[in-house]
Amino acid sequence: MRPRTRVARHANARALCIAALLPLSAACFDASTPTRPDGASLSVVSRIDCTASVVGRAVACAPSSAASVIVDDRQSGTRFTAPAPMRDVILGNQGGYVKLTSSNINVAGGVFAFDVTLKNLIGQAIGTTNGFSATTYGSRVFFSDGPRMTSGTGSVDFVNPGGGFFYDSTGTFTNANQPFFRYVGLLNPGDVSPAHTWRLRYDPGVLTFAFSVFVSTPVRFPDGYVDGNPYVLTLNPAETANLGGTVRTVVGAATSGSITYADSPSGIVSVAPSGLLTAGSANGITYVSLSSGSLTNYFSTAVNVCASVPTLTSGALVAGTIDGSDCASSFANGGRPDPSFLSDMYRISLTAGQQIAITMTGDGSFTPCVILADPDGKQLTGGFQCAPANTATIPAGAPMPTTGVYTIEAGQSNDFATSSSAVGYTGNYTLSVTVTP
Repeated sequence: MRPRTRVARHANARALCIAALLPLSAACFDASTPTRPDGASLSVVSRIDCTASVVGRAVACAPSSAASVIVDDRQSGTRFTAPAPMRDVILGNQGGYVKLTSSNINVAGGVFAFDVTLKNLIGQAIGTTNGFSATTYGSRVFFSDGPRMTSGTGSVDFVNPGGGFFYDSTGTFTNANQPFFRYVGLLNPGDVSPAHTWRLRYDPGVLTFAFSVFVSTPVRFPDGYVDGNPYVLTLNPAETANLGGTVRTVVGAATSGSITYADSPSGIVSVAPSGLLTAGSANGITYVSLSSGSLTNYFSTAVNVCASVPTLTSGALVAGTIDGSDCASSFANGGRPDPSFLSDMYRISLTAGQQIAITMTGDGSFTPCVILADPDGKQLTGGFQCAPANTATIPAGAPMPTTGVYTIEAGQSNDFATSSSAVGYTGNYTLSVTVTP
């Protein structure tokens, strides 16, 4: 099996704006209720205001006493102007949606400098419009107010004494020409970005100053999404599985809504309104999409109906054959099924915290490839290995993230397409599995 990159295209790459405070000297957060991004007017809730002391070399932040309101009614069109691919949804909740944390405060030569990291706390990845690759413009922490001197004499600004400005650039977010610092990179829920150094220039008489910031970041599903279904599901003919699903807001909060299931191409499986899926009698690949009202086809389950899925246990040593009668690969297409690659599929029940070592040894007639996927049908980090030297090994390493039934795929690097210059080879192999503890 040879991984192929599957490129997702989204015509409307839009963005989510999230209010954030900057906790440098102490942790603080706004526990306000998430605002659902629907057709109603949205508002900036609990804007975060920060104050800094030059002498004390510290910054303290707290929610503002009153929220700044920005109308965002997509149906009436009454909202501020934002350049594509910006999406003008603005939410609060530092420590709930995002968290900015600073370290290494340095005050010297009229420059107030500090390192700042960005943490993603919502239910979907930020810094991306497709869920698997970062955008070029990244997440942007922009200043909605300040910096401004609050005690002493003089001013604070972004002017670099050596020329130019300290900020990364300016853009239109809640107003025109707002300075921002940029964080490029995809951050999954819970991920923290590398530190980025912020610098501000201040006059010698400045004692304290203040500013307010927000985070504007692209997300894949700015209107919310439906989740809870497996990414890839491998089933025996006539086997059943319940897809389930949860309707969520843009920040990942569960919300009400009925779920509709649709399969394409049809005839390979049947899907009940409850989400109960039943595989047909023949091998095949189909995709089941989940939608809820206007949230259409945001997530889908790739279903690979395969006639042979043996169950393994620790210490197993099985003999197999790669040939034209095998199952279609469940994971060769960038982690999704690809009928051009044929493989043998296995299952194994694992407990969270266990480690598994897998070795596939071929007979020399082909390049063996082995894949390990979690119970949601997603390849584990390091869970794909091909070996021209005849033995492909996934060594025991990181503990399994969850308890459930994992999938092991044994195949080869060449496809079986007769029009290809690299037609797949047939051959024999052995597969050994060891689980610890």
